Amino acid sequence: MNYSEIIKLVAFVIGLALVIITAIGASNWYYAEIFIPTIPPPKTEPFQYPNSEQRALSANKKFTHLPEQQKQKVISTLEHQIVPLEEWLVRLDSRDYALLCLGEYHNEYTRQFLATHFFPNVDFDVLFLEATQDQISQIEGQLLKGKPYIRLHDADIAKVLRSVTNTKPSIVIAGVEETLQQDQIRLQRNPDNRRDYSIAENLQARFKRGLRHITLHGALHCTNKPGWLFDLTRSTLQRNPDDLFINAVVLGIHQEESLEAFSAFLDEIGIHRENFVITETALLPSEIRQWFSLLTDVTFDQFQNVIVFRP
Repeated sequence: MNYSEIIKLVAFVIGLALVIITAIGASNWYYAEIFIPTIPPPKTEPFQYPNSEQRALSANKKFTHLPEQQKQKVISTLEHQIVPLEEWLVRLDSRDYALLCLGEYHNEYTRQFLATHFFPNVDFDVLFLEATQDQISQIEGQLLKGKPYIRLHDADIAKVLRSVTNTKPSIVIAGVEETLQQDQIRLQRNPDNRRDYSIAENLQARFKRGLRHITLHGALHCTNKPGWLFDLTRSTLQRNPDDLFINAVVLGIHQEESLEAFSAFLDEIGIHRENFVITETALLPSEIRQWFSLLTDVTFDQFQNVIVFRP
C-alpha cells in the first residue's frame, strides 16, 4: 500500500467515524427533544392477575355468611370510608394541611391520572419533586420551549407540571432529591441511612409554615415506615396535632393483585365507584383487614389514604 492509499484509508476511517458520531448525536437529540413514546391503551379485562378473581369470590363468600347485622355494619363503614375522588378532593381542600406526601408508582397511567383528575382540582402552594434542583431547572427550561414529553423516573412529568401551573401559575416547584455531594457525605457518615434522610433535609429547608405543600415521590417514600421520607418529615416538622401531615398512595385499580380483588369485592357487594379514595384506612372493618391481609400489610397499614383510579 503506497502513501496516497494510506491517506485515503485514513480519510475514509475518519469520515466514517464522523458519520457515526453525527448519527448518534442526531439520534440522542431526537429522543431527548422530539420523541414521544407510544403508550399502549390500558387492558380492559376485569381480572388481570391469576388469583384475584378467586380472592374476590372467597371474600364475598365469607361476607355472605356473616349475620345480617354484621353485614350491614361492614357495608355502612365501607360506604362511609370509600368516597368518590371528587368528594375527597373537596374535603382535602377544606383542610389546612401542611404537607401531603403523595406516593406513586412511576408509570404513564398514574401520571396521566394526576395531570387530568388530581392536580387541576387541588389548591396548594408548593410542589416538591423527586429530582434535584438542577434537574428542575432543566425541566422548567424544557417546559418553556414547549417540549411535549419530559421523562422523570420512567414516565412523563410534563403533563403533570403543565396541569399544576395552568391551575395556579404562582405555584413553586422545587427539587428535593439527594445531590451527589449529599450522597457522598451520607455514605461517609452513616452508610446504613437511606437517601430519604437527605431528601427530608432538603424538603425541610424549603418548607414554609402557613403554606400547603405536596411532595410527589415513589410510593415507599410516603409510607408510615420509620426512616422513610414521610416519617422523617412529620417527626421533625409536626409541632402539634393541628399541623396536618397526610400521606396517600395513588394506585391504578389493576396495579396490584390484592387491590384488584378488593375492588371486585366492592362491586359484588354494591359499592361501586369510578375513581375513589379509601380514607382512614386504620378504621376499616376488621373483616376487610383479615380477608385482604396482604393489601392491609402493604397498603392500608402504610397509608392514611389510598387513591384508586380506573385507567
